[in-house]
Amino acid sequence: RDGKLYQRPVPQLDDAMPLQPIEPDEKGKLKELKDARVFRLRGRVDVSDERVKLKIKDTHGVALSIVLDKDFVQMDRGGTRYTEGGSLRRRTLKRSKIREFDLLVDGSATELYVGGKLVASMGAEVMTARTFFKGDKRRVRLTGGEVLSLEYGRL
Repeated sequence: RDGKLYQRPVPQLDDAMPLQPIEPDEKGKLKELKDARVFRLRGRVDVSDERVKLKIKDTHGVALSIVLDKDFVQMDRGGTRYTEGGSLRRRTLKRSKIREFDLLVDGSATELYVGGKLVASMGAEVMTARTFFKGDKRRVRLTGGEVLSLEYGRL
């Protein structure tokens, strides 16, 4: 329809974690997500000149790293506990300069939807991983590319 992607609402998630705008600081840190154990991050980023990296640190360092690029998405949970089945997941995507994503992190699982749609049946690429973070400390950082829009919700 006019070049925009339209999302079907997810009322339970939207009620539990209403989204509000967020801006990374000069180092890419998302201060509103400091020590959040359960959060949602939705964004639209330009990856035409540089890929976007999203890193979640826990008590022992980088636990989860996500890369959004023109033709792939990658999730590396190598810094979390219990990485049975491998720590790295990578999907080839249809080439695009703009990436939309919706990331949902809770105490033991991470779900990433790429394509701007939270419902897989609507065409989003989905990556799910068990992620057991170490300790209570959490830091989220987004670097590279250009952030066109970014929203978050947390419990």
